[in-house]
Amino acid sequence: MRGFRALILGACLAIGAGHVSAQTQPVQLPSSVLIIDTEQVFSGTAYGQRIIAEVQVKTEAQNEENRQIADALIEEEQSIAARRATMTPEAFRAEADAFDEKVVAIRQAQDAKEADIQAELDALRRAFDDDVRPILGQIMRERGATVLMGRRDVILYFGAIDITDIAIATVDAQLGDGTETSGE
Repeated sequence: MRGFRALILGACLAIGAGHVSAQTQPVQLPSSVLIIDTEQVFSGTAYGQRIIAEVQVKTEAQNEENRQIADALIEEEQSIAARRATMTPEAFRAEADAFDEKVVAIRQAQDAKEADIQAELDALRRAFDDDVRPILGQIMRERGATVLMGRRDVILYFGAIDITDIAIATVDAQLGDGTETSGE
């Protein structure tokens, strides 16, 4: 009886070990539907990372400019407040109103600059998507797929139909950092 248990235990371990090794090897299932995480492709490719870095530099410069403007406005506001006691109410009101108008104008200008940075990011992202679309089509053809869906739209799937990592590697191989693409 003891030998029989050992034999069964050994068989179970062998089956389990075979199962684990099968899971570590990527299995390509034939599927007409493939899944992709487009955000991961964007942030995981050299092309997407270049875009993110370029926009980040502009955003940081904009943030620094905003800090400098805010510091200057705080100084100006404190100066007006400090001089209030020596000013007539009308003079103070005129200076305070002019300051408020200046703040509103600056805020509008800075908001427009931030909107320009966002518009540039959106345009670069559209160019990225346009440049990557043929590569994704190529991967679909190679796998015999007819549908490519975003990972966020899928409730349950086998990992083998997720082509995100393959897409990242293929985009990097074909487009590099994207500086030589038609979208630039």
